[in-house]
Amino acid sequence: MTIFVQTGLDNLYDYLKGRGYHVLNGSPTNAHDIYIYASSSYKGLYNEILNNDMYNTEMTNNVLMINAKGKTFNEIEEIINSRKYSRLFESEGFFLKYKMIVLDLDDTLLNNHLVVSEDNIKALKEAHESGTVITICSGRVSQSIVRVMKEIGLQTDKDYYISYNGAIINNGLNDKIFYKPIEGQILHDFIEIGRRYGVDIQLYRDNDTIVEKYTPRTKTYEIQSKIKATIVDDLMVYQDTIKLLYNCDDIQVLEQIQKQIQKKYQDKIHVFFSKPTYLEIINIEANKGLALAYLADYLQINQDEIIAVGDSMNDIYMIEYAGIGVAVQNAREEVKGIANYVTESTNHEHAVAEVINKFILNESI
Repeated sequence: MTIFVQTGLDNLYDYLKGRGYHVLNGSPTNAHDIYIYASSSYKGLYNEILNNDMYNTEMTNNVLMINAKGKTFNEIEEIINSRKYSRLFESEGFFLKYKMIVLDLDDTLLNNHLVVSEDNIKALKEAHESGTVITICSGRVSQSIVRVMKEIGLQTDKDYYISYNGAIINNGLNDKIFYKPIEGQILHDFIEIGRRYGVDIQLYRDNDTIVEKYTPRTKTYEIQSKIKATIVDDLMVYQDTIKLLYNCDDIQVLEQIQKQIQKKYQDKIHVFFSKPTYLEIINIEANKGLALAYLADYLQINQDEIIAVGDSMNDIYMIEYAGIGVAVQNAREEVKGIANYVTESTNHEHAVAEVINKFILNESI
């Protein structure tokens, strides 16, 4: 990372140099990642940038501009390390460019009625029209995500969705580009553990949710996912599953299961809560962050060109990976703690529209 400090900010230059950063000063004649300036008027620096050919090249689309005026050295360093967005030239229209936004569904993009609000749809369509790649990333089954994709209008080979908490990636035409299931004896071990603790066990194959007993919790899951469960006599007949979910109202029981599985199988799987009553298991090579990294490489999009928005523990993987990790206002405190930005709005108040307007469309909130 190269930081360019505007001439005249000598004390800041010395401070950052002393802290071990790669710092240059003077006139910006070399490609760099961050440009720190001090001005009460944007006009002078704006003209300087327009007259410098390097700012017309693609490699500088993501230069982070930090106005040092009124900020302490510590505050500036915090912005550098957290990669926080810095609005620049609000009247002139010079902004950072993010190429992809990745969105969790439940309690993030979906409101409390499990639908995408008109405000969110409007913002998504405008972002899509501007060339931004919209990616849905959810623990839901593929079929459930596809319905939301259709509602938003994301049905091309340039649109993507990550399902089953990172086990599968498809494009908008449902072509599969990534798949990491749970297979073999380890799956049977997890089924046996669930039976021993008396929790509901759900397997996933293709677009089917498979259970061996139907309970009120199963019915609630069907309502939320809008997918009818398939009831079978014995889950042990299956040799693979996209993911496994333990469904139980007793959170302490699920926590005991999580500890047991982590102790014995931590090098083979990821086990985490997607909701307080849902404990999920997926392949060690699949989570929301790993799937997002695979998709970014597939699309040749840099990590710093990605925004990821979520609310729950399973979203931490992608929030930590993205250039800008966003937690919605109703997110768990652990998620807010690792995010670069926390929205002012909840999922029921169009939080996704807030993020898109602020970071992609660059409109006032």
